[in-house]
Amino acid sequence: MKKNFSLALVALALMFVGCEDEPEPTPNPGNDDAVSVVGTWVNQKDYDVAVLTLNADSTYEWLTDRRYKTGGTYSYANNTLTIRPTITWAREGMVDENGNLHYTEWRASPAAQDTFSCEVRMIYSGDVLMYQHVRLYEGDTSRIDWSPYVNTNATHVSNINDIQGKWYWMFEGTPSTPPHPLAIINIDGTDGDIIYTHRGERYIGTVRYEKGVIYMDDPTFYTTWYEDGNGFFSHTNLEDPESSPWQLPDPDIPYSIGRDKLAIGFVVDENVGYGGIEDQVATFTMQ
Repeated sequence: MKKNFSLALVALALMFVGCEDEPEPTPNPGNDDAVSVVGTWVNQKDYDVAVLTLNADSTYEWLTDRRYKTGGTYSYANNTLTIRPTITWAREGMVDENGNLHYTEWRASPAAQDTFSCEVRMIYSGDVLMYQHVRLYEGDTSRIDWSPYVNTNATHVSNINDIQGKWYWMFEGTPSTPPHPLAIINIDGTDGDIIYTHRGERYIGTVRYEKGVIYMDDPTFYTTWYEDGNGFFSHTNLEDPESSPWQLPDPDIPYSIGRDKLAIGFVVDENVGYGGIEDQVATFTMQ
């Protein structure tokens, strides 16, 4: 059985909608509201990073992952950020014979996306821009999620005391699959314990917290993927991942090799944690 059936599979038939299309408004470079969002904002994802640069002249550039970005103009008023894309850049990633990732040059093309608007809110004295996502599920039900974009000059979102405790990102469940944590972040002082349930991965080590990112360098890696005489498969207890029979990995089995460092965007606001796990927008609750 392959290990990499990712969290996207667990999310079932989830369709990400994001923001609503808006009629084309007139750009307003002199909009006083724009001053409060001017800057470079970073959304650290588990595997990637998004960078939104909002300039004082109402132009923007948005790197949504390492292979794609857009540019154009924007305006901000009434807690709403309106984006007007005019250009798109794309590039390809390639892995060399040593396993190092390289990228091709950016290729520009006219923007395919229309003008759109999203609600934003500022927390941590303006150091964090919370960007709203609307997710539609089967049955036309919806849920609001938020992605934290941290200003590169932030000074108020590096206190590790703000993220203490055990945090669950929950899967609500289906008729065939009970509710369970998709990921667990447990911070006790500077001790960290991070679990990716469906990947069967657990990382334990010392953490540091800088500008809304949890860093764990050189963690001890545990896995639930191992041979037990009946084949190589995951032994994860989905409903209680912490009680799973975690083991140190077998270096001869590639699927059981973890990462040598973690960098997870994670910001807490009123006992709710916001971050990114793999390519998903994750909302955590304190246990």
